[in-house]
Order: sequence, then structure tokens, then C-alpha cells
Amino acid sequence: MGKKVSILTAVAIACMLLLPALASAQLVNEYGMHYAGQTKCLTCHGGIMGPSELALHGRFAQSGILPDVPEGWTAFQGPGAVEPVAGEGQSMYHAGGSYSITDLDWITLGDSSEVGNSATEYLFFRGTEDPTVMPWNIVEGLSWEPAHGGEWMVAAGDPGTGLFDESYACQRCHMMGSTVPGTGTVPNPAATIAPSPGTARQWARDESTTVQDFMDYASVSTPGLGIQCEQCHGTGEASATGHFTSGVVVSAGIDVLGKSQVCGQCHGSYTSVDGTMGIYGYTTNLQLRDFVDINGVSGGQSYTKIPTEEEFAASPAAYWMFPNGSNAKGNHYYYNEWAASGHSYRSALTKDDPDAMAFQAAGNGHYSNNFDPNLTGGCYKCHTGEGYLQSKGSSLAADLVLTKDNVGQMGQECSTCHGGHPSGVGAADVVRDPDKAGERSAAGLSVDNASICEDCHNWQVEVTGQKPSPAPMADLAAHGSPSHPQRETLHGRSAMYDTAAGTEFMPGAACEDCHMPKTNKAATRISHGMKPMLPGDAERWNGMAGAAYQGEDSCTGCHPSQSRSALQAEIDEWQEAAEAKAAKVAAAIEKAKTKSEFSATNSAKPGYVLVGRATWNYKVFENDASEGVHNPPYIMAGLVKAEQMAKSVGGRFMHAGAKSPVDKGANAHVVGRIVNGDNSAAAGAKVQLMRGSKLLRTSLSDASGNFAFTFKVSKTYKNYRVRWIRSSASSTYKYSAYMTIRIR
Repeated sequence: MGKKVSILTAVAIACMLLLPALASAQLVNEYGMHYAGQTKCLTCHGGIMGPSELALHGRFAQSGILPDVPEGWTAFQGPGAVEPVAGEGQSMYHAGGSYSITDLDWITLGDSSEVGNSATEYLFFRGTEDPTVMPWNIVEGLSWEPAHGGEWMVAAGDPGTGLFDESYACQRCHMMGSTVPGTGTVPNPAATIAPSPGTARQWARDESTTVQDFMDYASVSTPGLGIQCEQCHGTGEASATGHFTSGVVVSAGIDVLGKSQVCGQCHGSYTSVDGTMGIYGYTTNLQLRDFVDINGVSGGQSYTKIPTEEEFAASPAAYWMFPNGSNAKGNHYYYNEWAASGHSYRSALTKDDPDAMAFQAAGNGHYSNNFDPNLTGGCYKCHTGEGYLQSKGSSLAADLVLTKDNVGQMGQECSTCHGGHPSGVGAADVVRDPDKAGERSAAGLSVDNASICEDCHNWQVEVTGQKPSPAPMADLAAHGSPSHPQRETLHGRSAMYDTAAGTEFMPGAACEDCHMPKTNKAATRISHGMKPMLPGDAERWNGMAGAAYQGEDSCTGCHPSQSRSALQAEIDEWQEAAEAKAAKVAAAIEKAKTKSEFSATNSAKPGYVLVGRATWNYKVFENDASEGVHNPPYIMAGLVKAEQMAKSVGGRFMHAGAKSPVDKGANAHVVGRIVNGDNSAAAGAKVQLMRGSKLLRTSLSDASGNFAFTFKVSKTYKNYRVRWIRSSASSTYKYSAYMTIRIR
């Protein structure tokens, strides 16, 4: 690409060559809204953003306006046919043809042909006599190889893409302060000029210049290039005392910047509110819903509606999003997917609140600040965005004094997981760091959280170090502890009572690998609906007329040698096995509650403890919500133990005896059989042979409940007995009658 030129240097060169020096004045768009501009913001805040050429939201205009074409460039070449096919409007050619770029004023929307957000998109200045038409035009879909001799080819087959786009409508989000021609109102008090058909489609310009200057000189647009600081912080209001020397009012508090609408203005897709010009004119100090229909209908379906399997199968082309993933355009649907997930729940709002997201509006969510009015229980640290950010030490919430009344305005917003100033696509600071060992949710642990998701999706017993005393629940269908034990289940530790620690079933896999697959058509943008894309769904939907699902699923990336159908068969097998075992556990728990050994109110009774522990294991399976997929061996082991504990309530020794007398030094034999409270064989039960308080042998009962011990004897003892270890709680141990083994 030749020598790189910084955007600030490029601006200076362009201004000298293309337009006389401009007087220092405020930037303004055609609504009369004022902006400070990226250059002025970075004068003070460069340390926050980092170099503008590295900041993710400043990368769209890397090289600025150059007076010379990069070395080796001669022309943009149209795609397809050798013979040129003329385009319409501003599109020079729909196929074939070329356009000289010698001495062209241009802007790259990326770093180079190989790096950046939009490395295959370039803007060039053509100018126009029509002030309502954008003078900047876009060439996109370019393919380039250094060995190709500098010939830049527009990729053939891009539908509807000619050598030039007829207009560049992306500037509303990718630039600052853009406008569109047309009639209507802008519901922003900072807008002092009503839009009209003569309103220029442009970026912000220096208020000392005119619309005609904008049409004639490329450099007039320069101050508005890139995703400006004011895309998130701007209010459009001019002020002589505004934000130090910026001359404008800005938004900086969590009450504004903490809301997902700040990101959603670009990372979402909407319809315009009637009587307005939609997203144009919006600034983040206002409500996005006053400009666009956030949860409204487009194409006959709600943007945030996740259809059922039946609804989707009946009409796959009618829905913008699949039941567990988006088949829409890349990152333009992040907000919509998030809004349909549980992360959008805001505990301070009711489902009828105009700002309630789709999940809340559907009546979902159980958290309330009334659960913890003094904020001492800690639930708010995950169930509210403000609480999470403050507990993570985020500067966004550093000055916020949390109370019951101001917590819960935020759900798990974009800013909860994402830092506001990431340095680049794929950079480590795009997502906040997970808790480290010994910190926050990992207090008391020797290992870091494997994913930021584990910061909240964990059972707190690992942090507190205390084992709860679970009480039997009257209704297994009711919500109950343990809450969100995903971390412990995934890693096979600490979640289930009387269940040995398991192993990592999916070593190296993080939550987002499965729950945030790349489900858009091009498989380039990860889903933010937080629902796995099951391989069976992906395979089935690809065959549906009108669906043509082309994105990735949650499994094939790690298991490329297996077919989608084979992977789905494994998932189905795990879930069916776990669900079948869970059903048996539930039945055993209900049966146990009918036994005299059980009492729902007397915690001293062994049946109370056994039913409580069995219920706890059942709830781990249920509240993990993966139906066993997170860790099939560990889940199954916990359910097996739960069934054993529940069925053992009311259990007894059918018999237990020893052969006597025995020759001194010979082998003695103790045998017996144990049955559960329902008279079924207590299979696989842990039994121990005791002599007084001394443990002699440990064994497991067979499938019929039989057990046997063989051991050498040297003298007569009268106090042998067998101990049935129904759980690790000593109060649940059951003993046989004493036996005597005489030596002759």
C-alpha cells in the first residue's frame, strides 16, 4: 500500500492542497447540531482511546485523505464481463469497466488490504452538483494481492454491487453527524434546522464552510471521518462552557453510557418511529425508542421475536432471527439478539415499562431488588449491570453510590461485558477480563475463571466455602437453590452432594464457544442471543425452503471430523439419558416423602437430610439448564447418587450375619442384603464392616443389594456390625444389628 500517513497528517496535507486554511470553528451538521470532533476529543483523551489509528471505533478512516494514490495503483476494475456494462445513477459500471484512481482523493475504511474492519472498502471523492447526494462514493468487495500488480478487482458476484455504490448510507454509524435528505422531524432539541429534501447527505462540517464547499472540497468532510467519540458521548448541544474547551455538552455518566441503546444505535436494526427520520439526529442522552421502534415489527415479524420451532418451520423466510441464532446481516443484529435474551432483563422495570426489553416484556425474570434491600446479599453484583461493573472495578461505575433505588436500571448491557474503548477487532480488551483466582467470584479459588460468563454463572458455595443445609422442597417444580451452577457443572466440581469431582468434559472450551457461535450467513459475526446453535438445527434448517442456513453451529468447529447429524445424535443421547434419570430421581423423592423416616419439618430425621440432598442434586441438573450437555458424566453421577439417597429413605437390612465359630487365623465371612424404602434392592450402596468404632472393610452392594466381607480373625469379638453409608452426613448412616464371631 505504500507508505502509511496518519489521519492527522493527511488532514493537514489535504487542507493545504484542496482548500485554503479554515478558521477555527465548531463542527455542525445540517440539522444545526454541534460536535467537538475526534481530533479535539483525543487532544485530552488520547490515553483512554489509545492512538486513533489503533482504536477499534476509529479505524474506519485509517489513512485519511491522501494527495497521491498509493504506489502501484492505477484503477479500480469492475467485476464480471470483459465488456463493460453501464451502471445507473452514481454507479459507473455494473460489470466490467474501470475507473482511473490517479490523483484521486480517497479514504480507506480499514488499515490495508489485509488488516482492519473493512479492508476491502474504500471511499473516494467524486463531488456532485446535487447537494442532496453524498459526494463520497464507496467501492467495496475489493480483492487484492501484491503479486497481482496493483490491480484492484471488485469481486464478481456481489449482488447489486457495481463499480461504485449509488449512495453510501452507512455513514450514519460509521461516521459522525451524518444526515439524510427528506421531510420529517428530528426529536432532538439540539437540532435547530428542520430537514428537507434539500438537506445534504453528509458528515459534520466546519460551520465556517458551506454546503457548496462540502460538495467541492474533499477536505471539508475530514473532521467528521471515523466513528467519532461523540457517536456515544455527543448531545449535539453547543455550549460556551461545555466540557472544558470543546464547546459542546457531552454525556459521560453510567446513566447514559451504561445502556445498550448507546451501542444499539449502530449494532441493531429497526424501523423509524412515525413522523421522524429514525436514527438520524439521535444522540445517546435521549431515548432511542423516540427515534426508532426498538422492539417493533419489520417484514411482518418483530425484530426481537425468537420463533418457536413450529413457527420457523412453517415459514422460515418470514423471520429475521432463527430460534437460537440470527441469519441476518452480521453485527447489525447484535442488539436485537441481546434484547431477546435474559441479559436484557432490568430488575427496576416492569414489563409494561417503555424501556423494557423483549425478554422482560414477555413477563420473564425473577430477580427483584426487594430480595436484598440493603444490598448485602450480593445478588445485585450479577443480576444488575451497575452492581457487576462496580464489583469489577470498572471506571464507568466508580463514582456510583449503589442503593436499592438506583440499582437495576441496567441489565447485563453491552457495557457490562465490553469495554467502551477496545483497541481493535479480536483484541483482548474487546471483552472484559474474567475474574482471576482469589478475586470476586473466584475468591477462595486457585484457578481463574475460564470465561467472563463464569463471573456470574456459578454457584456461590465455591466462594463462601460453606456447605448449605438444603431443606426438602415441597414442590420440585418450584425455583430453588442451587442457583446457576454452570461453572461448577462444566468443570465437574463442588456442585453435587456426595458426588466425586469429575473431569473437564470439554477441556479448553469456554462458554462463548458454544453459546455465541457465528450464525450469520457469512459466518463472520458471533451471535449475541446466547443460545447454542445445535448442529441438528443447522443441518435441518439448511434444507428448508426459504431458510438456507449458512452459518456455523456450536459443535462442528471443535469436532470437524464428525457430521452434524452424528454430533446431534450424541447431544440427544446425553440429554435423553439425563432427563430419564432425573425423572426417576423426582419419583424417588416423592416416594421418600411418604416414609416414616422422613419429616418435612424435623431436620434431625435422617429422611429429611437424604431428601434434601437428593433434591439439591436434582436442582443442580435442572438449574444448570443444559439437560446434561455441560458435563454428562458428572451430571449423571450426581443424579445416580440422588436416586440412591432418595430411595434409601425407609430402607433396612433384610439380614446381616456372620458364620461362627471360626478357626483362629482363618477367614471369617459377613454377608447380608439391604433394600430401599420401596423394597427394591439397594444396588451400588456403600457399606462398611465395623468392629466397635474401628473400620475394617468397605465394599459396595451388588445389583441385588447383597454384600459380603471376608477377613482374617484371631480372637473373639461380639461387636461386629455393618454400616450403610447412605450419604456423607453421619446422621443418615444406618447400622445392622451387632454380630458375634467366636474363635475356637
